[in-house]
Amino acid sequence: MKIKGDSYYAQRRADSLRGAAASLAMIIAVFAFCNVFFMVYEDKALISVVEEVTEEYIIVNSGIYYYETPRLHIPKTDNTPFVFKMMPVINYTAKDGIYKIFTLPFYLGCMFLMLSVYFTVRFFKTISQRKAEAKIRENILQYGSRLDGEYVAIEKLKGIRNFRIKVAEINPITKEERYFYSTTLNFDPKLFIPEIKKITIHFDPNDPEAYIVDFHGAIPHNEHLYYN
Repeated sequence: MKIKGDSYYAQRRADSLRGAAASLAMIIAVFAFCNVFFMVYEDKALISVVEEVTEEYIIVNSGIYYYETPRLHIPKTDNTPFVFKMMPVINYTAKDGIYKIFTLPFYLGCMFLMLSVYFTVRFFKTISQRKAEAKIRENILQYGSRLDGEYVAIEKLKGIRNFRIKVAEINPITKEERYFYSTTLNFDPKLFIPEIKKITIHFDPNDPEAYIVDFHGAIPHNEHLYYN
């Protein structure tokens, strides 16, 4: 199982939670705003349910006796929005005395609801990935092999603030160098490089590409598993 061990996931998890909360809040805000707007600026407005759609009329039922009768037959025109049976709508009396239907809150609500589902699913998926990553990390630290590493360079990656630290393990016999990398850091770590006293590379002997570069606390936010 390959897990992208990167600080990118921490930001992605936070974005998922914020997105889910924001889209749910927007659903409430859209309906509240539309209700207040029509109640204030129109003669009469009420949230209703489409009871039936015919070739000539849209029949809505408010469920309460706000009008003389709870069932309204609103004539279809070229500007009548698309509605369907059991769809919640806002019906109101325009200032010219003509009944109209407003459907924007419903479609905006559907859009924000879909966004909420997307962000919520992504949030829990990211949580699951982080738990799996933590388990693999624990196994590597406890049962994996270790190598001593040496600092090589700081590499700038794509993005405004994306860096990683390149380290090398030097074979004492062949002098061949093998390179490893820290997780992606969202800051330039050059100020922390002088604090590096020791570098330990933990890796899984069965999957050498799964490893952790341990700077022993000298580099903050380097806590994730890295898959090359």
